[in-house]
Amino acid sequence: MRKFDYLGLHLAEYQARIFEESIVRYNCSSLVFLRRFKKSNLAKRLDNANNNVLLDINEAFLEMNSQYKETSYGKEKYSKEAMFWAGYIYRYFCYTRECTTLLAFDFIKPQELLKLYYVCHTQSEEYTIRYIFELHNYDENVFDKDYQTKQFYKNRMAN
Repeated sequence: MRKFDYLGLHLAEYQARIFEESIVRYNCSSLVFLRRFKKSNLAKRLDNANNNVLLDINEAFLEMNSQYKETSYGKEKYSKEAMFWAGYIYRYFCYTRECTTLLAFDFIKPQELLKLYYVCHTQSEEYTIRYIFELHNYDENVFDKDYQTKQFYKNRMAN
């Protein structure tokens, strides 16, 4: 697991602001925005971000708009606060577990995360992620590179 450092904080706050701002910039539901975001080029750039990344919120929306056409599909919008929190949690998860946005969305479904806002938003990011993992009996070790290597050789020796 990677330490949540200044770059991780910067990326998490940036993604959180994008999620929050999506409420006023798009006519579609929050879940439609999240489905588009997880497959976007922007998400891929954030997954591969380094110290040289320049983060401008307007450029993020220009990039999203160039990739996806405007839609008003869906009606349900979550609060700006819940969307900010979800954006932060997702990027924290991706950064510390060194995984892609797509994988993070597979582990933690947006509907589930947003429903947990009132329960978990005052807790730490780590608490929230571990709480969700416990709910689903997920094994945190799947993100540990040493554990993956050991499992690979253990399975190889068994064959």
